[in-house]
Amino acid sequence: MEWSNQFDLVNQRFLIAGLSKSEWPEAVAEMFRVLKPAGVVQLAERVPTHMSARAGSAMARHDELFDKMYGTLGFN
Repeated sequence: MEWSNQFDLVNQRFLIAGLSKSEWPEAVAEMFRVLKPAGVVQLAERVPTHMSARAGSAMARHDELFDKMYGTLGFN
């Protein structure tokens, strides 16, 4: 099925760790390929909580795991 120029909105959430750094250019190109002219691509990712002084130990561990995963995927 041909999906080019079919969507007004492409919404992508929390996928940054699902693709390696080298896979992102193709993923973004595909988002724009399926978008109608004047359509919108919306990307939403997590905000690192380690920047917040209020982050508890569970969130600190969460950030540690994400940092390790991002490093493994080439996002250093």
